[in-house]
Amino acid sequence: MGENEGLDYSAKLIKSFKEFDKLPGSIYHQINFQDGLKILKNVKSNAGLVAIPCVLEGIYNYIFSKEPELVNKINLTIGLLCGWTYSHKSIDAMKQYHKIEEKVEKPEVIKLNQQFQEFSDEINLLEKNIKSFSIDYFLDGAKKAYEMTLIAYSEENKETLNMLLEKNIYDEFLESIEIRNNNNQKLEYSLIKVNKLDIRDIDINKNIAKIDLHIDADNEFVLTELKDEEKSINKNKAHVKEIWTFTKKLNSRNPNWKVSEISRLN
Repeated sequence: MGENEGLDYSAKLIKSFKEFDKLPGSIYHQINFQDGLKILKNVKSNAGLVAIPCVLEGIYNYIFSKEPELVNKINLTIGLLCGWTYSHKSIDAMKQYHKIEEKVEKPEVIKLNQQFQEFSDEINLLEKNIKSFSIDYFLDGAKKAYEMTLIAYSEENKETLNMLLEKNIYDEFLESIEIRNNNNQKLEYSLIKVNKLDIRDIDINKNIAKIDLHIDADNEFVLTELKDEEKSINKNKAHVKEIWTFTKKLNSRNPNWKVSEISRLN
């Protein structure tokens, strides 16, 4: 964020430490990030995003839903801590800085650690080999990937599907879309709600990492069909339990994990 005139602030591309040193200090202002998105689109190489966490969340939500190809241009994200950012990580950092003793037990954090205890060696290896990897960040990305995949499938967005899926799964989705079109059907999701994500297995073999993720979701969709010049509309609900396998090459500069296998459990 750079200062234009007076209290008018806007997104700005910083290319050098000299420019960085000229930026204002910790001043929080509402800004229009359309300029920032335009800058990101025009950047020839990679770039980093720096903003307060709530703004970053809004930017990523927009990118994932509207222009997912921009993700490949982001190689660094820095969330600036503001006074209203209350999470266990920020609270822990402030406690450590002010040397405040631990007095309140955090059962949700302990439970999370216990849940992934059996995969601690694999998670540590992923953190060493993949820049900025964390299990929380992965699970959040997997949830968004699930939602994006279903939306792209319904909208026949082949570019997004190709970005999210390995070729074997991508081909299966294209075949399903073709069958749907041949039957004069149109699919539209009205609700995609992920209830729970569980890691079932983590496998790291040579240069390939695979994470099996159990996804429990409630989805609602409308299937419209035109047959003999008559239009039928069917509203459906589905409680979905599936295993999605996310795959990534450890030495790849591409930050995305791709879905390489989907197994239906119900």
